Amino acid sequence: MYIVLSIPNLIDFIMKKRRLLLLVFAFISLLLFISSCKKDEKEEEPPVVVSPLKVEIVSPKADTTILTLTNASFVLNVTPAELRNKVRTTVYVDDKEALTLSFGYFKYSFSATKYGIGTHKVKFVIKDEDDYTVTAERNVTVYKEIITINYVDSVYFKDGVIPSYWAVTNAVAANQGYMDDHSLQINSAGSIDIPIPVSVEDRYFSFVKKGEGTVSVKSDLSALPIAYKSENMGDGWYRQTYKIIQGTSRIYIGLSSEQLLKMDNFILKPLGRPLFDEFKCHEVSSPDRFAVFSAKILSVNGGVTKSGFCWSNTNKLPTYWDNHDELFDTLTNYTLKIKPFQKGLTAYVRAFSVNDVGVSYSNVITIGPVDPIMPSVSWPELAWPIADSVVLKSGMIVDSFGLAVVERGFCMKIQAEPTIDDIRVVSKDKGASFNGYKGGLDEHKIYYVKAYAITSAGVSYSQRRSFYSLAVESPILTTSDVGPVTRSTAYCSGTVTNDGYARIQKQGVVYSTNSSPTTNDQVVYTSTASNAIHATLIGLQANTKYYYRTFAINKKYTGYGPVKEFTTGRYDLGDQAEGGRVVYLDNGGMHGLAMADQDVSPTYIWSNDSTVLLGVTANPSGLENTLLIISKTPGENNAALACYNFTSNGYDDWFLPSFEEFRQSIEGVKISGLTSGVYWTSTERLINKALSLNVQAATVKLEFKSKLRRVRPFRSF
Repeated sequence: MYIVLSIPNLIDFIMKKRRLLLLVFAFISLLLFISSCKKDEKEEEPPVVVSPLKVEIVSPKADTTILTLTNASFVLNVTPAELRNKVRTTVYVDDKEALTLSFGYFKYSFSATKYGIGTHKVKFVIKDEDDYTVTAERNVTVYKEIITINYVDSVYFKDGVIPSYWAVTNAVAANQGYMDDHSLQINSAGSIDIPIPVSVEDRYFSFVKKGEGTVSVKSDLSALPIAYKSENMGDGWYRQTYKIIQGTSRIYIGLSSEQLLKMDNFILKPLGRPLFDEFKCHEVSSPDRFAVFSAKILSVNGGVTKSGFCWSNTNKLPTYWDNHDELFDTLTNYTLKIKPFQKGLTAYVRAFSVNDVGVSYSNVITIGPVDPIMPSVSWPELAWPIADSVVLKSGMIVDSFGLAVVERGFCMKIQAEPTIDDIRVVSKDKGASFNGYKGGLDEHKIYYVKAYAITSAGVSYSQRRSFYSLAVESPILTTSDVGPVTRSTAYCSGTVTNDGYARIQKQGVVYSTNSSPTTNDQVVYTSTASNAIHATLIGLQANTKYYYRTFAINKKYTGYGPVKEFTTGRYDLGDQAEGGRVVYLDNGGMHGLAMADQDVSPTYIWSNDSTVLLGVTANPSGLENTLLIISKTPGENNAALACYNFTSNGYDDWFLPSFEEFRQSIEGVKISGLTSGVYWTSTERLINKALSLNVQAATVKLEFKSKLRRVRPFRSF
């Protein structure tokens, strides 16, 4: 169909549709505007540019640890190469700017001396021309190596205490010490006066100091300052060592400058062992069980004769007497390959060095560990049966492979393979060799036994042994003759010569007035720790005959020794009798010595200075000595004459006791109330000297005869 519109008709149609057309036109215009805006925005965005700058710390590869007097060297690698001369590097230590490196320079040396002991963060910040930034960082730990030597007579002011025998001026205890928090601070014009024991050998005296002050050291045998050797111990501490000649008794120390000085670790010691400056492990090879170590000697007092390394798989402080390799040349700076592992265990290693004075050791380096291995146990001895008991000796832990042994002992079973689940005898011994004992076994049986040891790796057994148990018998004993007897006491003794093949449970002495005493009569029990029996019977009646014998009891039987007898005496020590106090009784208790109740006042000489011996150098009889002294010293008012002329309670036969008489009476003397004082004896030893006795200390002294001493008369009965 065709529609033919005239011009008027077309205009009329358009007018009718004008609103619709306006809406369509407006919509199209809006779309074109939005599209145009988006295109403009996209064209205005700047291009994104990513910098290729990168940085890597080539050395050290990881966090590092250095000593106080060394440096840590850092090397950086900046990529790409074309930017290396277009960047700047700033170094920060502990977040504080430390240094700006020049363009194209990427090395930095960290100074341990500058930053001190502790862990420090070292950070590198690198910027290019457009301020694009990259960073890298490492931790550096600075530590002070303490040189390990076991000093003797060391003073280090623990808890701030200054030795009471030191005389100090302008010096006080302070904190911040060399090896702890304590030291001695000596101030301006300060001084220390130290008494030392006199020695017939040369020694060295040393201390460590910190600060700017200068000290001067003299001795009582040297008016001039003593020459010293100085050693840098790290962290600002220096050790000064002085040779002190024999016979020196005092050391004087003075501060000669207007400064403060801290001093610590004072040492007085015989000359003089090596000191270690460095000890390192360079390589460890577990499969081949070897390691490479090196050591350097810091200072030596006397020539070194040999050096080396010692090690142990169990002893955490190995010594020369453990495993060791040694050198006889290149002794102060040496390297060795050693084999410190025993079947691949942890090893404890340290260097040693020997001179004419002795051996010194470095600190310990631990290498390993490896997988745990069960202990190796041996038992080379036989089991020793004693009736229903058995003594098990010399079980041996051949190797515990570095693990602590938590239990060791023996296990047994009748006619079967024993384990620790059967009869178990745990040893109380702690060393590699151990013993055991087991009683209460069945009699006349065959037992199989093994030694064992337990560590965290498990339990191991030795080879199997066997023994045949026996029967228990009655103990066999001896009874000795009675010892000292008094009015109320008697000393008895004897020995268990055979325990009847069973452990003794009780032993001692039985006694009675009847001729066959048993454990149903009077009993004195003694310790079973020894076969010897010693007992003092007390509470006895005077002038009475008693019978006694030893006894011992095992698990089945009571055995007795032979019966002995004694009769009690008239006196006890300290009794008021025989003109004074009884101070000594012989074994029978009937005779002895009496001491006067009081001194002969005032004090007396032994004699005037003699030109010859009087003849009483070793005579045990005080009465004979007294008569001899009087006969050879006519006209002298001396100690012997004072006793000879003494009378008391109707007795006039008193004498000056000999040294032997006074000494054997000392217990009775003290019981009688004489507990102190120095008294003459009648025993001489030299032309002009005789023996005196200090009652309180029970000690003898050789003194000039003309000295005044106290006098106490004795008499015999």
